[in-house]
Amino acid sequence: MNYARLLIKKIFNTSILLHIRNSIGFRPSIYSSFKNIKNGSSISDAFCWRTDQNFITTFKYTDIPKLFFDIKNSHVEIFIHSKNNILLKKLTINKLQLSNEIIIDKSFLDGLESYGSFYVFHKYKQNKNDNDDFSINNRCYTAYSKNGNLKSFVHGNLPAFHNNGKDEHYFTDIVKNTVFKNQTYIIQNNFNEYDKTELFFINPTSQKISITVNFDKFYLDPHCSKLLHVKKTNKVCIRSNSYFIRPIVFNYKNNYYDVYHS
Repeated sequence: MNYARLLIKKIFNTSILLHIRNSIGFRPSIYSSFKNIKNGSSISDAFCWRTDQNFITTFKYTDIPKLFFDIKNSHVEIFIHSKNNILLKKLTINKLQLSNEIIIDKSFLDGLESYGSFYVFHKYKQNKNDNDDFSINNRCYTAYSKNGNLKSFVHGNLPAFHNNGKDEHYFTDIVKNTVFKNQTYIIQNNFNEYDKTELFFINPTSQKISITVNFDKFYLDPHCSKLLHVKKTNKVCIRSNSYFIRPIVFNYKNNYYDVYHS
């Protein structure tokens, strides 16, 4: 009987049945199976940058290979995209400290006042005989400063791309979608007390997705982002056909602002 259960479980988790389960929403797997992500891979969250409304974005990151695995001479690659998923800049940073940062402001982006996404990958030389049983997921901290005020920090929470660490191939669709718009997420906050609220959405998948925020419906093309203004309300309800669309929240009240992931 146990062998039969193991066989059924194995069949139930095959890639074909996983795809069907996710498509129809029957006992779905929110993320792709991490067994398909090779050892030594680098995984990046979809991070948000802003230079609009006098925002300056600061990204603080750690030399993770050195800190946790004593791997020396690693480097970082950072890809900065527009809200329409156009590559604006690619950075390769070779000389790393344990703690590092980059500042994304208007001058850094040639005067551009807008918003978008960026992705961070750790690269290091792997020996042929390496049998490391780990991968690296960067979900470090991004800080937002408006009008030169104190920074508000938020860490990454939306995995989007991974790289096998050895070449320039980047894979996506870690987060899965469904055919039906049957995913509902309610942010645990009351937004009536704020002067203004903005929600920053990023599509982490290679497919166009549909999103409804209360009564506001829109679509996001693959890896595009959208900054949505939300009217005062006691509840924000998000419906989509993606299993993990949780926005970054910007709350404003007088001169106070707060940034957090929902």
